[in-house]
Amino acid sequence: MPHLLPAQKGWEEVADDVLAWAVEHAGWPTAPGA
Repeated sequence: MPHLLPAQKGWEEVADDVLAWAVEHAGWPTAPGA
């Protein structure tokens, strides 16, 4: 999955956690753009 924002230290790990949380709490079948 490509990231839309420039790479930053730890960005990918943070993004993965945020997307996972958002998917779980929003009830989305998949994350947008996944």
